[in-house]
Amino acid sequence: MSKQLLFTVSDSTSLAELYRRLSHGIDIIEQHIGYAHKRALPTVKQAIDHMRRFVSGELGTDEGAKLWFKKLTKLAEEVGDMTAAQSAYILAAAEVAHAASHMGHVNMALSRGRRTEADAEYVKLQTAYVNFAFKGVDEFLALTDGKIQPHFAFNDETAHEAVAA
Repeated sequence: MSKQLLFTVSDSTSLAELYRRLSHGIDIIEQHIGYAHKRALPTVKQAIDHMRRFVSGELGTDEGAKLWFKKLTKLAEEVGDMTAAQSAYILAAAEVAHAASHMGHVNMALSRGRRTEADAEYVKLQTAYVNFAFKGVDEFLALTDGKIQPHFAFNDETAHEAVAA
């Protein structure tokens, strides 16, 4: 039996705070861009630009988030000579795009005006997914360089160990 660390993250963060965290996540990826493999660097730079444009409202979810989640996760397996740190960095960037992708779901659910109980629950679920992706950013950056401190903390976050069979 092995132990795993499981996170419970906020499902009640405001939309403004989610966007602030997303902007912060993009900044973090840009601050650590030195970890990008030279062949991955142009893609990472373009992803950063497009995710910033998504946050500012210039690009929709498909062009500014989902596309980059797909491209960055694929990039992590396409550059065969990346070091473990370079791969972890790309996956951290992918988690920022993952958060942005779920922001699209939050926005869609909010646009429905929480007309039904299911709408309200969907907002909560997608908000938790956004925040969980931010935890992924921290986890992958820690794999990139153990000296990088976590950037995302949540007041109502809990972590507990689970025993895997």
